[in-house]
Amino acid sequence: MEKYNTEMLKAEIINMPKHEKILAINQALNNYFLTQQGLGLQNSMDYEDDFEIKAKRLIEDIHVDTMFKYERDWNWYFNADNIPNQKSVFATKDFLEKYRSKDLEPLDFFNILFRQIDELKGHLDKPIDFINHLRALPISEIQKHTLWGMILYWHGGYPVENLNPKYDTILKLIERDFHSSLANAKTPEKDFCATSSEQIKVLKDAEANVHAALKRQFQITESRYLNKVDIDFEDLPKYVVQHGIVRMFEGEHFRKDADYMEWQNKLITFLNTISDQYVLKSLQKGVEYAQKVYYYHLQNECRDRNNCALNETWERRIALAEQLIEKLVPKVAVEDMNREETGGKNKDFTTARQVLALHYLLKQLGINIVDNPSSIAKFIQFLTGREVNANRIQDTTIYKKVVKPFNLNDKTLKRDLEFIIPFFKEIGLMAAVKDIEDEIAKC
Repeated sequence: MEKYNTEMLKAEIINMPKHEKILAINQALNNYFLTQQGLGLQNSMDYEDDFEIKAKRLIEDIHVDTMFKYERDWNWYFNADNIPNQKSVFATKDFLEKYRSKDLEPLDFFNILFRQIDELKGHLDKPIDFINHLRALPISEIQKHTLWGMILYWHGGYPVENLNPKYDTILKLIERDFHSSLANAKTPEKDFCATSSEQIKVLKDAEANVHAALKRQFQITESRYLNKVDIDFEDLPKYVVQHGIVRMFEGEHFRKDADYMEWQNKLITFLNTISDQYVLKSLQKGVEYAQKVYYYHLQNECRDRNNCALNETWERRIALAEQLIEKLVPKVAVEDMNREETGGKNKDFTTARQVLALHYLLKQLGINIVDNPSSIAKFIQFLTGREVNANRIQDTTIYKKVVKPFNLNDKTLKRDLEFIIPFFKEIGLMAAVKDIEDEIAKC
């Protein structure tokens, strides 16, 4: 009787999508491990001698094709929670379908593009390494030309003029390669990815508004956003709304940390001049107003949420205002909330261990938790009930562990791995057990 081998396995999975292929291979490995331990069924098949090695290599081969790109579907890209700037999503997709349909599959290109945009964020201190990485991608010259152009487009277009010096450097290096590729050809990318005259006007108008606001030293009587967001200021007097909320949370460029301290001091000074009955509500409504204005900006004005100078100013001012609220709210309320969060939980069931366990569980399905950390963190939050009072999932310990699931301390990591492995043994998920054992051996 012929032994079961990886060629047979390949034939079985040839028409499956990537995640199903990996799931099928892991299931085959699981059956193999059970057979090796004498736990298989009576009619268990025999396996070729090096089945484990070849099967794992097969998984690696499947991953190699996707190391430089994501495996997302269109639902992810057309979700405004993931990409608020949906106008650019539509524009990019339309461009690819109109001009590059013979060279690129649009969804495949989106997965490459956004993987490389995320890679760029991780290489801000190593711009030359990132450029060399882009040049070495296993794609055609036309595809590289389109990729470089679209990276520029998603960061405001070219010529590059970025307020963040690190982004400015790396984007100008990309711009140089973009122009040198297909240098003698008039390509549609050279038109599409250029900063439009309309965009230049928007930027200039925004800059003019900022300078005007600075010159007036906050002596403003109305807001460009007040009529664009839905908010009820309840019984707050007009002067509190105008001077303590609207003018404090306009769109402004703060260039150094001292600017934020000065802003906070001005807010505190104003709060000291109003009735105590309005102080807490003024801060709470200020945070609500700022969050809604910030969301409006992301939806309608911001072209790149990770590289917009205004975004930081709203986020940090909101954080400073929330700190003031925390000082005003009675401590007992916070203690009660924390008690509710931690009560009745086993101290051994730490967030780090729960994230590790889900990492190995989802790995059997071909899912890498780092690829979509926000969704995975929300899923863990739902399963565990941890940190449910957090305003943003990105602020939770769960999210931070999902982004970096392996503890840098080998001793701690080893203890965590040794703690979770019995659970996988009990449910018979031997492929995961083997992966965990391999990781323990590295500690």
